[in-house]
Amino acid sequence: MSRAGQPADFPIRVGQFLIDGLVLAIPYWIIIGVIFASTVSTTTFNANGTYTTSSGFGLARVIGAILFGALVFAYEYLTIRSMGATVGMKVLGLAVVRQEDGGPLPPDRLAIRSAFFAAPQVAGIVPALGVLVWLGIVVCFLAPLWEPTKQGYHDKFTKAMVVRTK
Repeated sequence: MSRAGQPADFPIRVGQFLIDGLVLAIPYWIIIGVIFASTVSTTTFNANGTYTTSSGFGLARVIGAILFGALVFAYEYLTIRSMGATVGMKVLGLAVVRQEDGGPLPPDRLAIRSAFFAAPQVAGIVPALGVLVWLGIVVCFLAPLWEPTKQGYHDKFTKAMVVRTK
């Protein structure tokens, strides 16, 4: 019996999230490697024969967070906009649709939904803010466990549904 069109259960959404995390891990580590290699430690030799060493760890952290946030946003937005699903969703037979009629999510609502995924990356620049945003995001993503519609709060806010395609 096909379950197409039914809201996705929480365990399959966790699987989708893990697959998408693996897809994003490769560009993430490349970005981090390049940034850290180019900014973390520099040594300058002065004309008088002395040298100074400086660390750009803070700068690398800020640049990395912004670039990874942009990558996460672009991945979510572009894959769902073009395929109706992320790679992880496609693999597991899921799609993001409008709550009202099952059609494609409009670009403005998709952008807001994608920003939910990028926000923790960028907010992590400020440690206390990052922790608060992560806690909020965790609650958003756990919401399908108790919501009758099986929607995360990021889905409810954007009137989106993650549904099974098979």
